[in-house]
Amino acid sequence: MSLPLHHRRHSVMSRPVKEHNQPRFSKTLVLLVLCILLGSLLRLVKFPTVPGGLNRDEAALGYNAFSLLKTGKDEWGKQWPIVFRSFGDYKLAGYIYTAIPSIAVFGLNAFSVRLPSLLAGIALIPLAYMFTLSFIPIHLSKKHIGVFAAGIQAIAPWALHYSKVAFEANLALMLFVLGLTYIIREAPQCTKKSFWGALLIFLSLITYNAPLVILPVIVLMMLLWKKKPIKSVILLALGIFVAFLLVFPATQSKRAITVFSDEGVKTSLMNGRFHAGSNILQRVYYSRPIYYSLVIGRQYISSFHPQFLVIRGGQNPWHQVPGAAHLSWTLYALAILGLVVGWKVFRREDNLLIYGIFFASPLASAITSDAPQATRMLLFFFMLTFFAAVGLFWISRYSKWIAMGVVIAATFELLFYMQIYLGSFAQHPQVEWLAGIDKAIVKANQLRTSNETIIIIGDQHYTYIYPLFYEKVNPIEFQSTVQYYPNDALGLSQVKQFGHYTFVSNGISAPAGSIGISQQTDGTITVK
Repeated sequence: MSLPLHHRRHSVMSRPVKEHNQPRFSKTLVLLVLCILLGSLLRLVKFPTVPGGLNRDEAALGYNAFSLLKTGKDEWGKQWPIVFRSFGDYKLAGYIYTAIPSIAVFGLNAFSVRLPSLLAGIALIPLAYMFTLSFIPIHLSKKHIGVFAAGIQAIAPWALHYSKVAFEANLALMLFVLGLTYIIREAPQCTKKSFWGALLIFLSLITYNAPLVILPVIVLMMLLWKKKPIKSVILLALGIFVAFLLVFPATQSKRAITVFSDEGVKTSLMNGRFHAGSNILQRVYYSRPIYYSLVIGRQYISSFHPQFLVIRGGQNPWHQVPGAAHLSWTLYALAILGLVVGWKVFRREDNLLIYGIFFASPLASAITSDAPQATRMLLFFFMLTFFAAVGLFWISRYSKWIAMGVVIAATFELLFYMQIYLGSFAQHPQVEWLAGIDKAIVKANQLRTSNETIIIIGDQHYTYIYPLFYEKVNPIEFQSTVQYYPNDALGLSQVKQFGHYTFVSNGISAPAGSIGISQQTDGTITVK
């Protein structure tokens, strides 16, 4: 006898599902894990020995974290500060506090100092996936685009380099992107995740200065966004206000590196106004608002140029390796394509916010005197990888064979980049990395007699940080014996001596009865 219909429905629904019909791991999850593993492997190769030396900011971040760990004070004796005076450049607290646990576990060395940036760089791979899925409509293969974004984030030259060096900006980027993703995914509601998102963004504001310039524009875009997450915007605005109050000394010190304090720009403006005479158009052109706007505009546009992004990079040698820049040609082309077709891929109501974030992201670099400056535009690089994923997705829908060719081209460019990074750059780092200063300090102390002074010849602004770092000098001993030169024009502090170390500028020879450490023109460090 057959069962009534409602009994049959219950019978079917209660029937146990066979386990083998339910795959334990989805294809997307497997691909995402592979992207994370690939990105981790690329970042861990020769970590932390390449780059071959710590730059001065890395050493300062590490020593101040070490000083907090040992004494609860920074190198200047200030207790648990939010802004660290350091060289007089006023570093923010985020990275220094984050490095304390790794220094406590592994000691004060390159590995422990660079570890937070490495972990942030790896975390950005799945974050690229999450961020991308926040904007892709359900009817599209959104998870495919997310995997493309994670894969590109795993291999992008800028992402690899910034993960291998203790960059505050890299940690700040991870915090900012994670916080922004939480808020966007929960909009228009303000949930617990939205609160945590706002808190993460606040932490990014006290880790590096660039987000403090960019975030007000993004907040404005959120107010114009169709979803209008008003409560989240209020949280972000409150975070901006509190962060600005906390980091005000740092923002004041950074004025010296903006176009508004650049002597070359000031001289050009004054000469132009002098020669303008009674010419109204010339006087308007050389008025301060117009002239500075044009300078910033030119520097903003230069951020998009392949000369900066692909060929050479910026002026600072810490920000890229010789012979390479921040993106490969393939990723650059994909990003341009993604920018063009993206408005068709995203939800229409999200276009303003997405493109607003992208075009706001170079602003922190554009107002500085050495623009384009990579470290101040990591969000811009992240958005370029996001658009590159959109471009690759668009190609894959048109032709899988062409998409496969693009992936192969990107692979060959990755291999070429890694050959440079692990080959010529590993063997011959630029002189600015001071590779070998650690061994020179050890050697000088081995040669030194009890009455001899070690003279370190170089830039007086920062050379003192290397013996502090590599000798793990007790912060109390440093603070009790340190003597300073007068501050320079930018307000930067110059250590004259501490303990048995004295620091002099280039061109001065070590006197008799002392041991000198100096860097030669080819980058080698000598002890004599």
